[in-house]
Amino acid sequence: MAAITLFNTPETYPILEREFVQFGQYKIEFKAITEGFKKYPAEKAVALGELFKVHVRSLIAHTFELIKDYCNETGQDTIFRAQNWYQFARLEIACRITIDLNSIVET
Repeated sequence: MAAITLFNTPETYPILEREFVQFGQYKIEFKAITEGFKKYPAEKAVALGELFKVHVRSLIAHTFELIKDYCNETGQDTIFRAQNWYQFARLEIACRITIDLNSIVET
């Protein structure tokens, strides 16, 4: 979530423009991102919105699993499954896993 604040605050751009992240031989310079955000503000809003959704989905998935484990261990799994948001969270997690697996297969 901190990345959303960083990329949404133009005052941080000079700092970001000096930084990069590297994974093995792959290097991503944040300068390319800040330049794109300056040039295409509408796309910036979409990209930051999508980044926010990724974080919310991750939060839902991890929290759901922790609560599910707790309820199973304490005999409250029936109460857990009866919650009005249970099916939504379960489907959200299933879709996330499918998307994650598809991206692994495509690479």
